[in-house]
Amino acid sequence: MLGLGSVASIGKAALMWLAVVPSFTVAEYPPTRFPGRISEKIPIDNTMTVRYKELPDQICKSVFSNQKQITGYINIPAEGNIPEQNIFFWYVQARVRTNALSLWLGGNPGESALNAFFSGHGPCNVIETSRETLETAANEWGWDRGSNLLFIDQPVGSGLSYDKINHGILNYMERSYTLSELNLEEKKVPNFIGYSGSFPSQNIPITHTKQAAHSTWRFLQGFYSAFPLEVPYGHDPIGLNIFAEGYGGKYAAVFSDYFNRRNAERHGKTVEAITARLRTFPIKVISIGILNGCVDARVQMPYNFDQAQRNPYGIEMMHENDYLDIKKSLKDGDFNCDRKLAMCYERTKDLGYNDDVSTETQNMCFEALSICSDENQAWFSETGRALKDMTQVFPFSATSLNYLDYLNRPHVQQALGIPVNFTDINFDLNVGFFKSGDWSYGPIVPYLAQALNRGINIGLMYGDRDFFCNWLGGEALSLAIAKEAGGAYATKFPKAGYAPIHSNAKTIGGRVRQFGRLSFSRIFNAGHHIAAYQPETVFQVFARIIRSASVSTGQFINYETYATIGKSTADDKFPLPWQTSSKCYIRALKSTCSTATIAQILSGRGTIINNVWYHDENIWQPDFVRPHPYEATGIYTHPIILKSTPV
Repeated sequence: MLGLGSVASIGKAALMWLAVVPSFTVAEYPPTRFPGRISEKIPIDNTMTVRYKELPDQICKSVFSNQKQITGYINIPAEGNIPEQNIFFWYVQARVRTNALSLWLGGNPGESALNAFFSGHGPCNVIETSRETLETAANEWGWDRGSNLLFIDQPVGSGLSYDKINHGILNYMERSYTLSELNLEEKKVPNFIGYSGSFPSQNIPITHTKQAAHSTWRFLQGFYSAFPLEVPYGHDPIGLNIFAEGYGGKYAAVFSDYFNRRNAERHGKTVEAITARLRTFPIKVISIGILNGCVDARVQMPYNFDQAQRNPYGIEMMHENDYLDIKKSLKDGDFNCDRKLAMCYERTKDLGYNDDVSTETQNMCFEALSICSDENQAWFSETGRALKDMTQVFPFSATSLNYLDYLNRPHVQQALGIPVNFTDINFDLNVGFFKSGDWSYGPIVPYLAQALNRGINIGLMYGDRDFFCNWLGGEALSLAIAKEAGGAYATKFPKAGYAPIHSNAKTIGGRVRQFGRLSFSRIFNAGHHIAAYQPETVFQVFARIIRSASVSTGQFINYETYATIGKSTADDKFPLPWQTSSKCYIRALKSTCSTATIAQILSGRGTIINNVWYHDENIWQPDFVRPHPYEATGIYTHPIILKSTPV
């Protein structure tokens, strides 16, 4: 029979469902009162409010206990057909005081930014210390090592953000929830569903990236105004670094353009410009970092076939003749996916930030997405490999998912001041974006090229084991940006060689091509969530991008002339790594548990400890935490030897 290794660990409701013994779920509702929470009007816009708490160190242990952490919500009133928004944020003060502020945007539409927070970018990790206890430990290579950090769950409905609070039932198997009105008496539901809790609405009308840009701009206006000590504003606006992963690369590119347009409204002597200067802050983007980004479909999608057949690990996923036929179709312009994308691009290239998208355009662009998915990725599932790490067999998780359970524990919810249950992705919001065809809107490259020409650092970094948003497509994206930017970028970036990325005095963590403010980094032996694989290398690249330094060495450079020297291609090969054992997380059944394991769970076999299923409870062990070095700050700078040639 299924052993109840820790009732507190996954919640009684989940255990009831998994044991298939009583008939009804039990509620896991978050608290509704939060002692110590501060609620204030936003000074620059009194239609908005902020609710926040300063966290005790034990909720997310950082390297230094005096690092301030603030969590809360910026409330944005309803506008047009967009409902009231409560946007969740988690602010982390840097280990050493700095004005650098870096904003992290989640990946897939509906995905929480906290997935990255607890998977390598944030100040802490969640660890198991006993069969009932989850705690946190400082993350040595968290990005707070070099910057203040701001993680936000956007668009509304993602992660811990919400419009209004609804009672609902979360289905672990489908990772989706059904809702009932908050004021209705709780209904008894079948035990196989999961647990009942509090969730956002399911009809969020934000369905494309340009709509989301305005809400994020309003959030930042509120945050800058509410926390002047954390975002010091003098005569010059504080710079903002925007970093994102996967689909979030589209967000980063488009949001930067929108912020620039709003800044332009503040210039001039008109009444409107004067009013804008009085009532808004300029959001000055200084760096854009994209990690394994799926940014511009027409540019990147064709390279899925190259990654399938010409990857650095010797994996061949299709017959060679099929691969050559596809490459010929691409060259001859006979590829159906590209034709459909071209039609969608033509319809959406001039789409404004306040424009409605016609049903006809949405249907056309969704058709492009469907055809491209069938031609480019549908066959991938037959290989049995993991989409985000093609060297591994599905199911697979690159990082610990302990945080899925941790963020739903009452004492954590109370400390964070969150009135809704945490879900790592809102699939209703996700489906809304894809049905609108947003994935197929474009082109996106011009936004990044324009940012580059405005003096913004553009850093692309890609793990080379990802199939989903692979490094070959990322390399093509970097070349397309350089070509679109024109001038010296169009000629000198493609000619720059691939230099080694010196992660530390002994380690080369990848290769980088860089000219001026544009860089493309291939990170060795890393999947989609690259910080989970190569935390030190990824931190160093991040820090060098925001410091306007050489990504290869960390040295400060002259952006007018600097170009990397090295091989013309980043063609390093590696042996196929061993299959990594992956845990089966109950709160992520379909993505981390095999069909055979799920069958065992449903038949009542095994034990559940801290949200993880074990066929034998004696396998469980507490997490080992390596003490972090006393000196857990600073950025490695490799000494340049002028007579040497990078290899």
